[in-house]
Amino acid sequence: MCGRLVLTSSITERIKALLGGLDVPTGLVGRYNVAPTQPLLAMTDPSMASFTPMTWGFPPAHRDGGSLLINARSETVDRLASFREAFSHRRCLVWADGFYEWKRAGLPRPQPYFFYRTDRAPFAIAGLWSPIPEASGAAAVVITTEANQVMHPVHDRMPVILHPDGASLWLAPEVHPETLKALLQPFPSSAMACHPVSDRVNRSSAEGAALLEPVTIYEQRDLF
Repeated sequence: MCGRLVLTSSITERIKALLGGLDVPTGLVGRYNVAPTQPLLAMTDPSMASFTPMTWGFPPAHRDGGSLLINARSETVDRLASFREAFSHRRCLVWADGFYEWKRAGLPRPQPYFFYRTDRAPFAIAGLWSPIPEASGAAAVVITTEANQVMHPVHDRMPVILHPDGASLWLAPEVHPETLKALLQPFPSSAMACHPVSDRVNRSSAEGAALLEPVTIYEQRDLF
């Protein structure tokens, strides 16, 4: 599961440096609690030279029911009808420099944690996209895989974070499915860190850099 992303203001210059001066849409950064249905910093261009406007979540396959699809499991992404065509023809990158996940086991209520690279660098998450004709736009889902050792005490799933070579390969138009599947691995534990944060992040309307500040779990109060 991955249900919240972070796009801090510092990601703009870091992505420019990483991608050779590519301009980043500034309206999509400086956001500390990106939730489903909201805009993402997404990319479909195989040359990694431009961004594509997208929102988070595929609409339900049946208009009369179902839930918004925000994640796709790496183990079945090439087989399930909801994602099979997108896996073959509509892959994307979703940029972030962190994400939240909630620990539930052994706690009286879910405790959010903030996950990030130890070097605080931005990263590209493997995703899929789908057109939304009635909205003249596009939507994306984030692909998840099994948790690494840092992630596992909190949750058994994590987003697929791609290395630069893997990110460019993920967007390439003609790649064998097995080669693509091999990219969908847990991020190395040695390069990831996390810390507990305030449960204010539970509200999708909550914003601001203070959401990333570490907290002591036993001092948490009900802030709703």
